[in-house]
Amino acid sequence: MKILFFILFVLHCSLMVMAQTEEVDKSKKRKVKKGNDKKLSVKKIYKEYKAIDGPGLFYLSRGWDILNNKGPQLAINIWGSRYADVYYMYDVRLFKSKFSVRPGIGISSNRFKFAKKVKNNTLIALDRAPSEVVPLQTLQGFENIMRVDKSQFQVVFLDLAFEAVFRTNRIKPKKGFFFTLGVRGGLRIDSKTKVKFRQDNRPKKQKDKQKFNFNNTRFSFGAKTGWDFIGVFYWWTTTPLFVRGLSPIGAENTNYMNFGIVVVLF
Repeated sequence: MKILFFILFVLHCSLMVMAQTEEVDKSKKRKVKKGNDKKLSVKKIYKEYKAIDGPGLFYLSRGWDILNNKGPQLAINIWGSRYADVYYMYDVRLFKSKFSVRPGIGISSNRFKFAKKVKNNTLIALDRAPSEVVPLQTLQGFENIMRVDKSQFQVVFLDLAFEAVFRTNRIKPKKGFFFTLGVRGGLRIDSKTKVKFRQDNRPKKQKDKQKFNFNNTRFSFGAKTGWDFIGVFYWWTTTPLFVRGLSPIGAENTNYMNFGIVVVLF
C-alpha cells in the first residue's frame, strides 16, 4: 500500500510540474497591460488556477465497514471495523461548466472486527472446502488460551474508479461545494486474519494470510459530498464478499458498505 501511494504521489507531482511549466511558458508570450487584471476572461483565470491546483486530486478516506446479510457468527463491531483508502483522480472539466468527470486509481482496505459476543471467533479456510467461522480455542495450538482480546479479518483491493462531479466553483476544482456519484471495480491483492490473545500468561498475536475464499473482484457504487477539501463518502459493494458455494454457513449473500470522512490532500 505504501509503494502504491508513493507511485501515485510521484505521478501527481510530475503532472503538477508539467502544468506549471506550461503555464509559465504561456505567460512569457502573453503581454498584459497594467490595470487590466479585472478584465481577464474566465478562461484565462481558470488556466491560472488549474496550473496552481495541478491536473489531479489525491483523496484520503477513513471510515467504517458494515457487513450485510450475515449470519450471527459474523457479528461485527462497527466502530472497530475500520475502512481506509487513497485514490488519485484526474479531473476533466466538461465544456467550462460546473460538471466534470474523474477517472482514477487507488487502493482500499476493508477491516472487519468481530463483535464482543463472538470475539473468540476467527475465519479459517480448508483446501477445496467452504470457509468456516470457528472459536479460536478449537484450533490446534490454541487450546490453552486464557482469553481473546481481538479477532478480525481484512481484505485489500486495487481499484479503478470513475466519478461524475458537480461543483459550485467552476474556476477552482478544489473549492466550494461538491457532489459526486461514482463506480469502482476492484481486484483483491491481499487478505488476512489477525487475532490478539493471552496464552500461558503472555500476550500474543497471530496473522494468517491467504485467500479465505474471498471474491477476487468486486463492484461498488458510491457518492461523496462536502465543501472545499473535506466531505463525507458512502460506498455500497454489490458483489458478495465470499465466492459462491465456498462461504461460511449463513454468509452466502454477505456484502458490505463503507461510510466516513474524505479529505482532498492536494
